[in-house]
Amino acid sequence: MPEPKKRAAKRTDAQRAAENKYKKAKQKKIQCNFFPPDYDLYEFARNREESMSSYLKRLIREDRERSENGSQ
Repeated sequence: MPEPKKRAAKRTDAQRAAENKYKKAKQKKIQCNFFPPDYDLYEFARNREESMSSYLKRLIREDRERSENGSQ
């Protein structure tokens, strides 16, 4: 029988506040909405082996590299 998963200790209000402060200072966030005509794009990206975030970052890096090399 598999061992039960350990539950993470509850965070204090101070820990949550510190995490939120860090995220606000160190992270940028983009939201992308998919409407019905684009659901196939969403499903394609979601079903990749890499995370959606990693996939989008890789696509942006590849596009930036193509732009810098002058081939569009």
